[in-house]
Amino acid sequence: MNPLDQLHDIVPPEPVGWWPLAWGWWVLIVILLVAGSIVLWRTLSRYSKLRPQRLVLAQLQQPHSSLTQVNITLKRGLLMANGNTPCAHLHGDDWFDYLVTSLPSRHQADFQAQLAPFRDRLYQAHQADDVTRYQALIRQWAQRSSRLEKGGGHA
Repeated sequence: MNPLDQLHDIVPPEPVGWWPLAWGWWVLIVILLVAGSIVLWRTLSRYSKLRPQRLVLAQLQQPHSSLTQVNITLKRGLLMANGNTPCAHLHGDDWFDYLVTSLPSRHQADFQAQLAPFRDRLYQAHQADDVTRYQALIRQWAQRSSRLEKGGGHA
């Protein structure tokens, strides 16, 4: 008798399934979920923190009829962001000083120079061009200042 006749056919093994996952895949999934959660939380937190700034900037896009109306719009945004801030009661030079000192120091001198022409004209009759320029200046302040962030600095 031939010994080769006693051999059986080779049976291929079952294909390897993808489930259950190896422990390395589970670690990778957990790491990705944690990283995704952190990114989502930080994005949503930053988005809600800047809500007052977005609202004020949107309102400052609307035409205003006086410099005082522009200030009222900005003060509303500051109150929305920080609750009862001392700025709500400021006016005149104190208000302008608050605006200047609440900017980062690298922007203060430039902003103060641009703001100087409006110090004397705040409560006087003014041209529409004055209101437009002041509105643009306050929009610039709103973009640079952290005071319009929820919980932003108090003076």
